[in-house]
Amino acid sequence: MNINSSIGADQTKITIRKTLRGKFSAMNKRVTQLDARYRHAGAAAYGDDVHMKVNANWNETDTNNLRKVMRQRSDVVQAACQRYRSLTNFTELKPAKLHQTLRWVKDYKFIWCPIFKCASTTWVKNLLLLANFTEPPQRHHALSKELYPPPPHSAERNQMLRHAKKLIIVRHPLDRLLSAYRDKMLRNIRAGNYETIQLNIARSYKEPQLPPHVDLAPVMPSSPNQPSFNKFLLRVRDDLITYWDPNHHKHINLHWRPFWAACSPCNLKYDIIAKVETLHTDQEFIVRDLHLPIGKLFAESHSS
Repeated sequence: MNINSSIGADQTKITIRKTLRGKFSAMNKRVTQLDARYRHAGAAAYGDDVHMKVNANWNETDTNNLRKVMRQRSDVVQAACQRYRSLTNFTELKPAKLHQTLRWVKDYKFIWCPIFKCASTTWVKNLLLLANFTEPPQRHHALSKELYPPPPHSAERNQMLRHAKKLIIVRHPLDRLLSAYRDKMLRNIRAGNYETIQLNIARSYKEPQLPPHVDLAPVMPSSPNQPSFNKFLLRVRDDLITYWDPNHHKHINLHWRPFWAACSPCNLKYDIIAKVETLHTDQEFIVRDLHLPIGKLFAESHSS
């Protein structure tokens, strides 16, 4: 690597560290303000699926209003892409990898990009319901990938990318991080090697000094083998710094991988951008706008 490339990489690292330092401070403030549903629900958050009821009073005006909202959200994303493209251009997925990430629902002419901790299990189960699985199996994420793969030929893929509606579901990034922490760091999970990850984070980081007014008691671990929320955030920070370094490009766990690293919204324009915070309304719009069978879907899985 020449000297100019080295200097450029160092400057990028400095920019990232400054940005993340501010974000880390914001996280500590934000965590004390989160809704009680996320902070105190505990084990009750992992109950049975809830089948949401459709709105019998929904009409064409509601659909048109939500279409406007979706266009506005898409415009915000495109504006952000233009603003930050120079910083993130090396983090966008290559088309082949993105195509493998997407779920290609040919029968209903839409494409969904799953983002973990953003209603991904809910919509994986919805896709399985579309495929007539009344009781989704344990390996539902893997099965959905098998059932809705990319078309084998590039011409068919390109045609679907042009004409099918593209769907993504997002969430406030800090809420999502807390959700990932509560789900993957505070529970005993043998699958996915999470007990090892918990122990590694707990032992690899020192507890940062926090201002006296910051109370993180609701998200402190009960076991010394599980990391505190602050240690978890330090791990996320380090993962991002390494990921943004073009010389390393380290893999980031799907549960805290950034939206742009998972679904490349600057390279693929999404027509429908739903939010976890408004999921009930957004999901009803999705079902109606995509002409999905009303009453068959709307399985809302556990929320953390």
